Amino acid sequence: MNARDKLFTALDMLTDEQIEGIYNFLKNIANIDGEPNEEMKQALAESEDIANDPGKYKSYSSFGEIMQEINNEV
Repeated sequence: MNARDKLFTALDMLTDEQIEGIYNFLKNIANIDGEPNEEMKQALAESEDIANDPGKYKSYSSFGEIMQEINNEV
């Protein structure tokens, strides 16, 4: 049984109220209505700016570098 079949089987065991809750959760994370919220719009604009002008932003070459900076700030 693939993941989609498992999901449909599980949904068949839920009440309509439970399914509505799952739908609302998925709608929020998947943006089913099509229009991103303001926070998402800002994040998308920032990611485009980073891609277009990476020199303006701090970068790291390893996770260890990130951790070292965090530890230095604490």
